[in-house]
Amino acid sequence: GINSPSAITLNSAGTVAFIININNNSVTQCSVSGGNLSACADSGATGLNSPYAITLNPAGTFAFITNNNSSVTQCSVSGGTLSACANSGATGIFAPNGITLNPAGTFAFITNNNSSVTQCSVSGSTLSACANSGATGLSGSTGITLNPAGTFAFIINISSGTVTQCSVSGGTLSACANSGATALN
Repeated sequence: GINSPSAITLNSAGTVAFIININNNSVTQCSVSGGNLSACADSGATGLNSPYAITLNPAGTFAFITNNNSSVTQCSVSGGTLSACANSGATGIFAPNGITLNPAGTFAFITNNNSSVTQCSVSGSTLSACANSGATGLSGSTGITLNPAGTFAFIINISSGTVTQCSVSGGTLSACANSGATALN
């Protein structure tokens, strides 16, 4: 079941939700219908270590899950089942929190507990050529998302209670500044 959930994502059809459970190192999958979650069960994901966030590639065939032990687990996706889980190969990450892929699924952006964002090239289920993305002005970065065109990144800064917005070009984040988001507590 659900135990200290930290993140949720949907498959591209919006029919399956995947919920990260930090305390029991698992991912719960639920059917989605009319805004309700039902038939929740363990997804079968293995090899997790205090997982924090999850994203799916655009085709919905691979899930990428950040782990507190400075790794990203990748799993094959079939319906609500996650299988063949293994280390994705991501390097240069530190207690990663959030993860997102660009719309083409060619770059992964991973927020780290040291107020940085790592970008990695994506090929199938493998993350490689990881390096600092260039994002600046971060303070306890946790979550990250891109706009649908993949031209802007929005990064949550838990330490300062702000959201940083950066321009995206390939795997590089630049021109980072406070997004102007208000009413954050």
